[in-house]
Amino acid sequence: PGVFREGAKNCARGGRGPRQFGHRPAARGCRVHGAAHDVDHRGVPRLSDRPRVEKDLRAKNEEIETLLQVSPIAFFVAYDPECKRITAKPAGYRLLEMPVYDNLNVSKSAPEDEQPAYRVFRDGVEIDNSDMPMQVAARLGIEVLEEARELRFEDGSSKFIYSYARPLMEENGKARGAIAAMLDITERILVEEQLERSNQKLNE
Repeated sequence: PGVFREGAKNCARGGRGPRQFGHRPAARGCRVHGAAHDVDHRGVPRLSDRPRVEKDLRAKNEEIETLLQVSPIAFFVAYDPECKRITAKPAGYRLLEMPVYDNLNVSKSAPEDEQPAYRVFRDGVEIDNSDMPMQVAARLGIEVLEEARELRFEDGSSKFIYSYARPLMEENGKARGAIAAMLDITERILVEEQLERSNQKLNE
């Protein structure tokens, strides 16, 4: 019994039993009372458990993708540091008044013949393409929070948006792209403007 306990302890430390009793190192993982551990001595899932792990990952990815598809918040992903290619989830395309097509590029930093027609303004001044939230987040490697930016469209309509952008980083610390979440706050802005006009009339 004492030998077995010592062997079990050594097994937990890496699969080696006492050499004086002729035990050989276990090639992968180890067994105690005939039951295999879920991971080997390196913490890597055993081959027999990988199908279950992969199934769980697929389920989680499906849950996340479904959430992004139905969310009223507009989500965007840039796939390069210059943000020349940005795709959106359905709410993102609707926010920009664009067709809801998978992989349709919505980036203002795209080549000129691919750029969408909307324009972005801050306090009435048009924002340069390189100064948009996702572009800044990817270029500087920082989070960018902006409120009440105005989108203007070719038909003369406009929307106000709240946006948050964050860089996607490589292991070497360099940005490989960015993600952003945007919300249409047009109704809130219009209500605030109406209240301001009402207050001005009361003060006249």
